[in-house]
Order: sequence, then C-alpha cells, then structure tokens
Amino acid sequence: MSKKAYSPLSTILVGLLFGAPFAGFGTFALWEAYEEYYSLNYTPKDFWGPLVGGAIFSLIGYSIIISLMRYHYYEKAVSRLKNRYPNQPGMHTPEWAKGSVSSAAKTGVVGIWIITFIWNGITAPAAFAMYDKIHRKTFESLAVVPFVLIGIYLLYLAIRATLRWYRFGNTTLKYSPPGAKPGQTFQATIKGSVDLPANSQCQITLLNIRRETVGSGKHRRVKTHTLYEEEKIIETQARNLSVGLPLTFLIPKEAQVTNTTDSDNKILWQIQVKTPLKGADFEAEYSIPVYNI
Repeated sequence: MSKKAYSPLSTILVGLLFGAPFAGFGTFALWEAYEEYYSLNYTPKDFWGPLVGGAIFSLIGYSIIISLMRYHYYEKAVSRLKNRYPNQPGMHTPEWAKGSVSSAAKTGVVGIWIITFIWNGITAPAAFAMYDKIHRKTFESLAVVPFVLIGIYLLYLAIRATLRWYRFGNTTLKYSPPGAKPGQTFQATIKGSVDLPANSQCQITLLNIRRETVGSGKHRRVKTHTLYEEEKIIETQARNLSVGLPLTFLIPKEAQVTNTTDSDNKILWQIQVKTPLKGADFEAEYSIPVYNI
C-alpha cells in the first residue's frame, strides 16, 4: 500500500521547524566567537568552543533549509511534467524528461564532507578532552576510540570521493526519452569532460533492484534485492567520455518496471560504471526509467 504523499510546502515548513533553530543557534555561536576573538580578554577556550559548535550547528541548520528549498522547486518541476505527460511516467522527472541523467558526483562529495565535518566536529573535542586519560586506559578514554576510528574512516571516504570528482568531474548518461521498455534495446552514451585512459577495462552493469524498508523504530533498515543483473566489459578508445562512451542493453521482456509510488518498496533500474585506474578509480551510477508505456 502506498503512503500518503505530503505537499512540498508542508515538508518545507516541517524542515524549517527543525532547521531554523540549528541555523539560529549556530549563527549566534559564530557571532560570539567573532566577538571573543576581537575582545581584549581573548582566550582560546572561549573562542574555539563557540567557533566549532557554531560551525556544526550552522552547517546542519542551513543544510536542512537549503536542501528543502531545492526539494520544493524540484517537486514543482515534477508536478509540471506529470501534468504535461500524464501517460508517460518515464518523463516525470526533469532528468528523465531531458534524457540526461547526472552521476551526481559533486552532490556525493558535498554530502560525505558534511557528514565527516559534523561527526569529527563532535567527536574531536571529546577525544582531545580524553587525551590525558588515554595513557591510563580508563573506560571513558577507551569508549571514545571507536568514534575516532569512524571519523578517520569518514575522512578517508571524503578525500577519496573528492579526488575522484576532481579527476573526472560529473558525468552524464544521455539517451532518447522516455527511456527503456521491457523487451526492447536500450541505447545510451556516457559523456564527461575528461577521458578515461585508452584501453581501460570499463565494467558496465545493468541492475534491476527492489529497495525495501523493513522494521520500525530503531530496527528500521533498508534491504536491497537484485532482481536482474547484466554486466559488460568495454575497452575504451583514445577518446571516450569526451565524445560519448556507447552502451547497449536488452531489457528482459518479463522485467519488472520502475515503481517508486511506495517509498518503502521501490523497484529501480540502475546503470553502474566502474573502471580500475591508477590513483582514483572511475565510478558512476545512473538511474534510468523502465516502463511498458
């Protein structure tokens, strides 16, 4: 059973209810840090505490507000497309309607850095506070170690994602709307501003998955079931992404079509691209529409 859909405006109001207090407190703390820095009685403790705390709260608050504003305009665009193409669900998102799906590499980089900054901004002060107790191996000092290790791992992921984005930028999957159809061949090209090295082994995978949310409360989790998978290896030419890396897949006739009406039980089609390289590997993922219409 599909869930009740809430209007974009109500979602924004709820988001502002949570985002505005974070943004307000963070801005106030940053102002306190600014005044402390230029005061005659400056002390590092009274400066760094408000600065770090204000930065974290501001990042959380303004991220919520900006994200929900973007969501509002996105939903308005989706609504217009649904009215224009009522019988063509493969045209119901701006990217699908254009036949140009971005890998969203930059968005992923920003997201992982936000998580890393918030996590380490909270755990780092605790780790420094416990520094003197670490040598005595007290329970309090050992309890903070897993959180520090998680922060280091997040930092590693953020740096790796940044290097990959810096090297390749955003790439785009281009095809003819309204997308793929069961029993027919789907053709597309992957385009980007930077070519992969010639003779690279590019692994391209077509995936049909069911993304299911199960459980409730603290036991709520997302399970992914693979319904169909096909893999191809393409050897790149001298010029590839700059002119378009072609790919072709035959969508099975009995395949399950895209279905996102139930947020807890989605049927999705994806194209994943991986190319092992020296340094940062090339990785990208694109969502494509597959419908009978």
